[in-house]
Amino acid sequence: MLAAAPLARAHHPGADLDKMMGSEEKFFQIIDEPAAPPFELADADGKAVRLSDFSDKIVVLYFIFASCTDLCPVHSEVIADIQRKVNATPMKDRVQFLAVTTDPVRDTSEVLDAYGPAHGLDAGNWMF
Repeated sequence: MLAAAPLARAHHPGADLDKMMGSEEKFFQIIDEPAAPPFELADADGKAVRLSDFSDKIVVLYFIFASCTDLCPVHSEVIADIQRKVNATPMKDRVQFLAVTTDPVRDTSEVLDAYGPAHGLDAGNWMF
């Protein structure tokens, strides 16, 4: 029986991943060559967060300001949809979403704590 079974082959782009993603994803950008510059920011609770803290993960970096009422909520819902799709796969533990506020004076920890759930973001792999 095994000899008669057709071979199943999975396609993986391997070394051609960047080329394949660039041709299929409109907004894909290669940032790991050269490496993204190191940074240190504070999370919503004031704890230091460095890009190097996620060296073993794929980082999705996203900029927001919570008081934006124009396109920002729509962008956040798109990111939340992407996160849901990623989290439905084995990649969930390999991807970290980082939202960086451009308005840290108004985007207090309380504001950011409310922003995530209001936009469907999963705190399991999302950080402000």
